[in-house]
Amino acid sequence: MFKSTPVAERLARLEASVIEVLTGRVAELELLLGKDSRTSSKPPLSDGPVRAAAATAAAAGPAAGEMAR
Repeated sequence: MFKSTPVAERLARLEASVIEVLTGRVAELELLLGKDSRTSSKPPLSDGPVRAAAATAAAAGPAAGEMAR
């Protein structure tokens, strides 16, 4: 089986620390990913062009030939 050495033990502790830090960072980024101007205090311009184009299209109403829902 695997024989534990002081170097291997130190490396395992270091790896565990790195995993803990990165797990926390991923959680932070996942929270930020779900935020836009509707779900945070960010201004609408921070949503980017995709969000702005969708909002403009929704405000314009149905396209020609489409029925309103």
